Amino acid sequence: MQLKKHGIVLVSALCVLPVAAAAADEECCPSDGNGVRMMQSLAASSAPPTECCPSGGNGMVAGTGMGLAQPNTLDLSTYPGWHTYAFMRDGIRYVQINDDAGNIHAAIATANGSMLILPMGEDEVRRVSMLPAGRPMYDDGIVAIAPQVTPTGSIVWLVKTAR
Repeated sequence: MQLKKHGIVLVSALCVLPVAAAAADEECCPSDGNGVRMMQSLAASSAPPTECCPSGGNGMVAGTGMGLAQPNTLDLSTYPGWHTYAFMRDGIRYVQINDDAGNIHAAIATANGSMLILPMGEDEVRRVSMLPAGRPMYDDGIVAIAPQVTPTGSIVWLVKTAR
């Protein structure tokens, strides 16, 4: 999955590059033809993250700040009014969903195709095999998240993993 937002290119679940850096790393991060740089999973790459990605393989995916109302990391949400933050530590990817007021609504952790619902946030989270039609709020190629409004008006976060 590739994502270009605020001058940042997500080239894998582990590597985020500024657009200019991605252009400089054409061999490692080839273009998809639309000006977005991509690369295969770092695990499949022969180049260490520091060679492939000037960010050392972490870029804007933060290693700290989870649980904060406004973590110091890139907002990856595609929905207005919602903020999705990704964190990476020790090979585990954490995703946190906040509203505009900074309230945490849901959080998950994922690694190697497994997903854990973290005990934080105001809303229910469900693992699903397929998301409803339409654009997910967050999709990094490993995990995709979409909100679903229940008949009572509450929100359930639907999470689909690649495996």
